[in-house]
Amino acid sequence: GQRRVIKEVAVLALQVGMVFAEDVRTKTGALLVTRGHEVTPGLLERLCNLQDARALPPVKVVMVADAGDG
Repeated sequence: GQRRVIKEVAVLALQVGMVFAEDVRTKTGALLVTRGHEVTPGLLERLCNLQDARALPPVKVVMVADAGDG
């Protein structure tokens, strides 16, 4: 089976298909993406092109992991 794991990743390490586990905001509090939104190629490009992309705090995403042993 599969289980859902919430991980914290840097904005620049996001990958297409990941789902945000919480709202993503800039340091000033402006809302960028809402919780539950899936990362698309266009969204990824917009986030990485932000002037302060490197300064954004890590974001929590839902990853689906195989529940295998190893």
